[in-house]
Amino acid sequence: MKKGSKGLVFAAGALALVLGVALADVLTPAQSGPAQTEAAAKTAGEAFKNIQVLKDIPADELIPSMEFISSSLGVHCSFCHEEGDFSKDTKHPKLRARQMMTMQLAIDKENFGGRPEVTCNTCHRGSTHPVSVPTVGEQAASATPGEAMSSGNANGSTMPTADQVLAKYVEALGGMAAIQKITTRVEKGTMTDQGGHSMPIEITYKTPDQRVVTVQTPRGEMTIASGPTGAWQSMGGRTQPIGGPELAGMRVASRLDFPAQAQQLYGQLRVGHPAKVDGADSYVLFGFGHGNPPAELYFDQQSGLLLREVIFAQTPLGRLADQTDFSDYRETDGVKTPYQLVNSSARGTSTVHFEQVQQNVSVPDSKFAKPAAPAQNPPSQ
Repeated sequence: MKKGSKGLVFAAGALALVLGVALADVLTPAQSGPAQTEAAAKTAGEAFKNIQVLKDIPADELIPSMEFISSSLGVHCSFCHEEGDFSKDTKHPKLRARQMMTMQLAIDKENFGGRPEVTCNTCHRGSTHPVSVPTVGEQAASATPGEAMSSGNANGSTMPTADQVLAKYVEALGGMAAIQKITTRVEKGTMTDQGGHSMPIEITYKTPDQRVVTVQTPRGEMTIASGPTGAWQSMGGRTQPIGGPELAGMRVASRLDFPAQAQQLYGQLRVGHPAKVDGADSYVLFGFGHGNPPAELYFDQQSGLLLREVIFAQTPLGRLADQTDFSDYRETDGVKTPYQLVNSSARGTSTVHFEQVQQNVSVPDSKFAKPAAPAQNPPSQ
């Protein structure tokens, strides 16, 4: 990819954070206040109540780990947890889950050097009960996101190189000269969740690595921002940092110059086996390295445009996939951008339709500034 596309590819972490349960929403009352903003520096056992198995992992990795479990079993939080107080041990599935996590961690420690090779998804595959019988015929599952990464390099006599795929993509967007002129982008539209609820959304980018997503949710305005000083989310007067697996994806997604920096950001970009995206033949690039989350990038073989991006976030229990499909490309100021994005993750599916895309508009740095902490009332005498 070359300069300009990552302004299009914002969904890693952004949509998922908007639609999902924020860390502040699952903290128990005893941990409200200062502990919320300090959670990133604490262990899960210190920041949350009644953590027994994953107590030593960083606090900001706990929620992604829980999302990995819910996605692997095809359930929601309430399957294991009591609404309103996640710390209670009143449900049998929660107690069983602790046994399963202990078993998984032991298997991986004893057989794979601690790497999460055996995970919840290894056996469950979206079911609350392990899938012990192989599927056959039409029920046979296709390869899940991420499995193609281990399929080997498919470079051959008829396959383009990674550089050739990226070069065609840049030309499809409008060419490097046109793309490099873009220093800001403001996208306005509507985001619709899988329940059919629509919310206004605005995404603003500024080179090299600033981005802010604002969504008018039924509970009020939610803001998610990232830049050179880190990432944060704010809602209802509460602001907290974003860290862990989510931060890694946002660092890449925030870069408006990602297409020009793809090789430098990943270190390794290799061509995989071709695949289809909504019936379109696509070349697949795998990106690894330099501390950024691994990614799969699917480019239309005919148009050269990016059709799908899958970013993987590593959690203590396994790898989470965040997929975004891009369509309805239109030209604005000589550069094509997608006007529709469909994001699928452990937190659900959402669709964004943009009605307006503006390039090179004036955007002050204050747009990305973290809100000041509310003033504390002096103690009563």
